[in-house]
Amino acid sequence: MIRGRVPIALLPMLALASCFGRSEGPPRESYGLMLVIDGAKGDVWRRYAEQGKLPNVRRLFIDEGVWVEHATTVFPTITGAGLPAVLTGTLPGRHGIPSLYFFDRQQKRYPVLYAALEAFDWNEWLAPDVATIWEYFPGSNDTMAIAPALNRGADSVIPWVWNVHYRPAEYRAKLKLGLRSFKRRLFGGAPARLTVAYNGWFDHMEHVLGATAPEMDGEYEAIDALIGEAVRVFDETVDARQEEVGVPIERYVALVSDHGHQDIKDVYSIDKFVRGSKRAKILDKAWTQLFGVKVKGSLPESFDDREIVLAAGEGHALLYFPTPVMAADGTTIERLDWTRRPSLELLRDYPYSGGRVDVIGEAVAWKDVVSFLVGKDWDTGEVHVFGPGGESVIERQGEAPTRALYRYSVVDGTDPLEFARDPRVRHLLDGRFHTADEWQMATYLTEHPDAMVQLYQAFDREDRCPDLYVSAAPYISIGDLVDGETSASKHGGLTKDEAWATLAFRGTGIEPRMVATARNVDVVPTMLFLLGQRFDPRRLDGRVNPEVCAMMRGRRVVGEEGGVLLCDAKPD
Repeated sequence: MIRGRVPIALLPMLALASCFGRSEGPPRESYGLMLVIDGAKGDVWRRYAEQGKLPNVRRLFIDEGVWVEHATTVFPTITGAGLPAVLTGTLPGRHGIPSLYFFDRQQKRYPVLYAALEAFDWNEWLAPDVATIWEYFPGSNDTMAIAPALNRGADSVIPWVWNVHYRPAEYRAKLKLGLRSFKRRLFGGAPARLTVAYNGWFDHMEHVLGATAPEMDGEYEAIDALIGEAVRVFDETVDARQEEVGVPIERYVALVSDHGHQDIKDVYSIDKFVRGSKRAKILDKAWTQLFGVKVKGSLPESFDDREIVLAAGEGHALLYFPTPVMAADGTTIERLDWTRRPSLELLRDYPYSGGRVDVIGEAVAWKDVVSFLVGKDWDTGEVHVFGPGGESVIERQGEAPTRALYRYSVVDGTDPLEFARDPRVRHLLDGRFHTADEWQMATYLTEHPDAMVQLYQAFDREDRCPDLYVSAAPYISIGDLVDGETSASKHGGLTKDEAWATLAFRGTGIEPRMVATARNVDVVPTMLFLLGQRFDPRRLDGRVNPEVCAMMRGRRVVGEEGGVLLCDAKPD
């Protein structure tokens, strides 16, 4: 057990004890705490809570709160896409960060948001028309962010530099704690309305040891202590405020994760496959390293001789291709045009190395490694799913992903997602369009939960989405851009394990309840609703959790444009 880390890990959370400043607040005074635990897999956390390994989690969020049994996350199931999702309430196709690493065709940039200096760029890459949860609180000193690299709009930030362990964070936490405590004693005032605290170390240890390895018991003990202490300090802060004003104050805490985990049984490097077996020239970054840590990377000035951008995590890969411009003879490549996206038809018969190659066929033929590929036909708007034995098509009616209608059809061979033979789902393959909620309820227990919404929305940002997404086979890692091939546990692909997130709420008026399923993007609108903050539901892909809403009698969601909507209603 790694007990020595517990006090250090607690220090950033303790900073919320002194989150004091000016707050005008709504008519009813309320305060919120959002705990974001990177990689907290929902079924494991519930099982460990009931076994006594996570006693604070059980007491606070199962015995006293609303626990979502099968919370699902976004695709790809990786922090780059999932952390912005739970901090904005929007899917990657809207918030604009498709993974920890991706290629922007228009800007000709290739960020790796896990590298040391590039970890500061999250706020830049977030879509400007998407609001973080902090940006819904307009008051000065209303919000605080502890540790997330994405923190746009937070009034006070305790940074946490990725790839640098606890001691620098410990120093910053102590410094911030001292400054804010001094300000409180000198000026007084109300606590910050909302504090978001993020822990990424837990996910890192899962990669090192495996999500359910016995050696992880110490990490579970540490994270449970951190959660218990954070909620205790939060409650004490609100209690002090309540005593000061002499009237009841509402308080709410959310526990959420960005993705799940799946242990790795074997590793096949897609990078080595593309370089070695296919001899492709990959567009790479030239890395500047310091003490073995990738600090910052640069791209070559010209991409003319590069044949693919390959951004690969353990469970997924993003593949970008240029469009070959053929010479007059029609057999040789004159140049590679990175400004033009190749069609799926072209990828099926792609000019390469003096011949033609079926890129999609070559990928799915690696059937022990690749579960399925996903690409979009930009002419028809259809998203195609390719598997070793067949092909299917997803169609969408409507632009708002979680409020749209979807039709799923198998067009060749066997169903890559295996829905056609699953009695829980196959009734929806009837040639008609069905709601996102119907698909969510039918698929959340399958190997590919919420696949209609998640696989289609992944292509909503045309400038950043790849030509093909690869989802690795269960228990298989296809390598990692930053950490190499040493991980014991993976995420990134669309399997039930990798998509199984944690989502729970506790607070004033919330009674214990188990909820069958919800999306983790629901955390933002639900917290805004509980805290009485105005928001326009049309700007979000998540929605107020209807079970939580039902407990808050008489409360409504008020849209910014003046319309009043019941909290579980869908806007037009």
